[in-house]
Amino acid sequence: MFHYRKLVKSWQVILFIWIVFTLFIVIFYGELNERRKSRNYFSHVQKGLPLVHDIFFGVITCENYAETYAKAVFQTWGKLVEPSMLRFFSDSPHATIPTVVTPKIDITGVNKKLKTNYQKRVAHKERYFREESNRSLQMFAWAWDHVPQAKWFYKCDDDSFVRVELLQEILRQFDHTKPLYIGSTRRFQGKLVPVLERDASWTRDIHLRYAMGGAGYVLSRGLLEKWRPWMNQCIVYNGEDKNIAKCILDTLHIEPINLPGLCFVHPDKVDSVSRDSVIAFHQIRGMEDSMELFRRFYLDRNRYDSGGDAIP
Repeated sequence: MFHYRKLVKSWQVILFIWIVFTLFIVIFYGELNERRKSRNYFSHVQKGLPLVHDIFFGVITCENYAETYAKAVFQTWGKLVEPSMLRFFSDSPHATIPTVVTPKIDITGVNKKLKTNYQKRVAHKERYFREESNRSLQMFAWAWDHVPQAKWFYKCDDDSFVRVELLQEILRQFDHTKPLYIGSTRRFQGKLVPVLERDASWTRDIHLRYAMGGAGYVLSRGLLEKWRPWMNQCIVYNGEDKNIAKCILDTLHIEPINLPGLCFVHPDKVDSVSRDSVIAFHQIRGMEDSMELFRRFYLDRNRYDSGGDAIP
């Protein structure tokens, strides 16, 4: 009886080890297969599309979204950009994407009203402290200092999808040596609030034309050349895109050129005819959305028109 129990126990151990080993092989093979498919996926696309090499893309992200939204950018349309021309600007480093860490604004020095609203998470997002308000300024400064080969500097959020080859084609109609600020413009009328308490007296009721920052806007090399020495002298206002517009207006007296194709909504909210001319989308919901758009606009581009509708 003792030997029988020992034998049964041995077989149970062997069976357990076999199950664990089998699961390991299945998981490992699945991961390997996914990586192989991913490599084939992008190499297939890149055979027909040259990498964009004269536009620098600065993608604004943060610790909470780097492994989801930012990674989706990096693994889809980011693969169509020359590697040296793509960086993610975040409040912390990330091993899986090329990241530049930007210093955080010290919360203790933030405008009291913005800080109170931020801590309580009350009011409209324009009325509480937004940590990314200064990140775009830091991104443009870094890009000018480190990417001398760029003709254009494009800023977008990590929940965007950019058709980079279409953007490049359109920008070739402009002279990058001229001071140009280009994006999908809107008019703001209201109170612009400085981020720092020391600048609180500079709160202003203003009328401001600005380029919306979600899907992205672009600055020429000619503009950054003139603007770079003045960046550190700008008041940092709450709201990234309005902050950039106000700083450029105050220092260079330049307003944005309207480029409607930089769309501020999800592609589902755009009719199929209009999608043909859209350069960039916003409010993309991570990897699944990004892969679907990438497949429609690139991998299966012969089966779908540019709006993403199937060709009969």
